[in-house]
Amino acid sequence: MEAIHRSEGIGSLRETRELFFEAVEEILSQNMEQRPTVLDLLSRAEQAASKKAEETNYTSERNWHVARRSMQNLFVRAEVLRDDTDQVITEGFGDESRLVSRLEPEFRQLCHAYLAETIIRSSARSLQGRLLLSWLTLFRRGKANAVSPDELKRMADEVLMFLHKKGKIERDGSQIRLRAAPTLVKGFGT
Repeated sequence: MEAIHRSEGIGSLRETRELFFEAVEEILSQNMEQRPTVLDLLSRAEQAASKKAEETNYTSERNWHVARRSMQNLFVRAEVLRDDTDQVITEGFGDESRLVSRLEPEFRQLCHAYLAETIIRSSARSLQGRLLLSWLTLFRRGKANAVSPDELKRMADEVLMFLHKKGKIERDGSQIRLRAAPTLVKGFGT
């Protein structure tokens, strides 16, 4: 499952993700004359996150540049950044140079939901039997700070309920599937 996130360019350790979440929130809460671009925001978040990691003795992250790129991909693909016209910043030409004005209010849940959707999308079989293993890739903390199986199940349930409330997943027996996205252009995807 971890390989799925790495191959999609959105893989990161949980603690690293949390450090980036906090850094991006802090940067965007500052009163700035000029809003940062997506690239500048995540570069500044990388600096802040690695500094905080050093201060807290968090040494699991070994490549902050790769983590920044993964987090930038996650933020853009999960569509949690808004530009100066309050439009969602989506992946595509010019996304790195767009000015960021704010985060979606539920940005953490949206990021976790996107990671979960990636697992569900890639799973041809039922997730029921592999649920715990799947959620380890999202919420693992390593042996020193291991998350209990019950806590993993609780966290997984929260993300699944969030996806269900947003209308992104459905359950069919023991299968969890993504709902088909509506087609934007008539004739495509039918």
